[in-house]
Amino acid sequence: MKQDTTLPGHAARRRTVLAAALGAFPALSAFPALAQQPAYPQGPVTFIVPWPPGGSLDIFARALGQVLSAEWGVPVIVDNKPGASGMIGADRAARAREDGQTILLANTTFIQAPALQGKAPYDPLKDFAPVTQLGTLANAFAVRNASPIRDINDYVRLLKAAPGRHSYASYGQASSAHLLMEGFKERQGLEATHVAYKGETAPMTDLLAGHIEAGFFSERLVHEQRAGVRALAVTGTQRSALLPDVPTFAEAGLAGMETVGWYGVFVPARTPRPLVARLSRDFTAALRKPEIQAKLRDIVVRPVGSTPEEFSAALAAEWRTWKTLIEKTGIRPE
Repeated sequence: MKQDTTLPGHAARRRTVLAAALGAFPALSAFPALAQQPAYPQGPVTFIVPWPPGGSLDIFARALGQVLSAEWGVPVIVDNKPGASGMIGADRAARAREDGQTILLANTTFIQAPALQGKAPYDPLKDFAPVTQLGTLANAFAVRNASPIRDINDYVRLLKAAPGRHSYASYGQASSAHLLMEGFKERQGLEATHVAYKGETAPMTDLLAGHIEAGFFSERLVHEQRAGVRALAVTGTQRSALLPDVPTFAEAGLAGMETVGWYGVFVPARTPRPLVARLSRDFTAALRKPEIQAKLRDIVVRPVGSTPEEFSAALAAEWRTWKTLIEKTGIRPE
């Protein structure tokens, strides 16, 4: 029998070295899981935009697609899926594979529509993983320059002095502007008739012609028509860069108008968290590109670039705000 000539001390040292070597790689057991994670992206990426081509969100999505296509090295396809206040496109995105290859770019209607409709094909908080809030945009409440109304408190006093004899316009039935103003009326004890238009071009034309008294418009349109109209207040928590002399409703002492519109990015709910974080970083980095900054200025959107966690918290708060407001006012789409 061959004698084992290994010294006991040497064997102990070998066991110690081997244990130390294995201990230096505590994540070895995780390597198979990591190996199973495919590289991203795995071919062309689709951006679902739940609105027709040519709108601000569509234009913005296409600009982002060009930047991220160069970053990812694959084509980015913008797929417009309009209908049912954006719910058709959102539902399509919710049912997509959870691999980041299909991404939803949505606006505020994404979270308003389910509450307005009462029944929706998706749950905005449960069926999606928020990626990032891309940016925000405010509304401006305006009158024509010839109006004797000088500020928003003048308008409140006018309505209180003659209940039901005045009106205001918005760019759509059940739009953000309509919802906010009806909530404002309820808080202030005001009576005024809502005049709903489809879009903001026609009501601006009527405001300039004196056919309507006041209305909500985008800050960009009010800025462009500043020779003929005067903004009384803007929504949100900060003043508009285009209308720096116009106070927010809150600055005028009228709370409850802090909510603003937004653009955001979503993927299906069960998309792996590391991939959601990766997408958030990529979209946030794209927001810093000069060409995207220029596009944001063109469509008057303030860049945000939030984390998934920040966007998720903001959405939960917005859901409570809009749902409560819709239930209280009883507003429904046409």
